[in-house]
Amino acid sequence: MINDVLKKMYFTTFMIALFVVGSSIVISNKSFSFGYIIGTIGAFLYIYSLYRDIINLNYREISKKRKILKGFSLRYFFSASLFLLAGYIMEDKVSALFGVFLGLINVKISAYIVGLFYGGDQREKKG
Repeated sequence: MINDVLKKMYFTTFMIALFVVGSSIVISNKSFSFGYIIGTIGAFLYIYSLYRDIINLNYREISKKRKILKGFSLRYFFSASLFLLAGYIMEDKVSALFGVFLGLINVKISAYIVGLFYGGDQREKKG
């Protein structure tokens, strides 16, 4: 079940990224495209890290809680380093940072889309 959802999130993230990068190439904004690609790569790694943390939540050991905190810290450190990398490399820093932001926020958009369209029987029952 989780692997199916993971595949759907990867696919949705990839399709959104393809659309945005294609649009930014038409507009010919290289800084935004580069930042968005970096942010999307970060989003893929972010999804995998979240998946590993969810798997670790099933085990109630103290050492696993430390691993979850480590994964949480590592994810946000990685996100910050992507912003620094894009800001350092590109000339148009605002476009590059905005691209990284949208690339990383792609995780949240993908999670919403997967839950909305592919939720089906896996949705939480009310009542």
